[in-house]
Amino acid sequence: HFWERFALMKVRAVAGDPAFRERVETEARNIAFAVVPDAAALDELESLRKKLAAAATAQDLKRREGGIAEIEFATRLLQLKHVRGCPDLKRGGVFAALEILNRQGFIAEHDYAVLRDGYDFFRRVLNRARMMRGSSSSKLPEAPEAQRRLAACLNMDEDILEAVESRARRVHEAYRRIHEQVRT
Repeated sequence: HFWERFALMKVRAVAGDPAFRERVETEARNIAFAVVPDAAALDELESLRKKLAAAATAQDLKRREGGIAEIEFATRLLQLKHVRGCPDLKRGGVFAALEILNRQGFIAEHDYAVLRDGYDFFRRVLNRARMMRGSSSSKLPEAPEAQRRLAACLNMDEDILEAVESRARRVHEAYRRIHEQVRT
């Protein structure tokens, strides 16, 4: 399945000899980037993305429509489209890949800003929520008081659910544009 290659794009070796870790990561990325996705592969990835979003609640910052997973999908799709002309795109991190895509003109400035802001915001909220809860859940707290405490910890003046919804909407719009761009 193409999604298995897609997943290899973000492989990180976490133990062992540093030289061996580097070889493992390089080989995984070489496998991931060896095939240009055709229409069937793009359909497979889109089906996977839709399943993730359909199973998620609005509080799920990772899997929801317009969440972290969509930012990662959009970034990875652009990497796959442009890696042959820019081998530096064989990077695992979203921020690094977005920077290269932007610098090379492979992503519209507006979409770059939306994805970067969304990724930064969702990661900050998610990390703070995990610290407050002491768990690795990718969801916002459901209780309004817990949401207010989370917003206060993040120095947010606005309602956290409104901030999440606003960014998710913009991220999803950027994802749709990028998905169409990659298909052509």
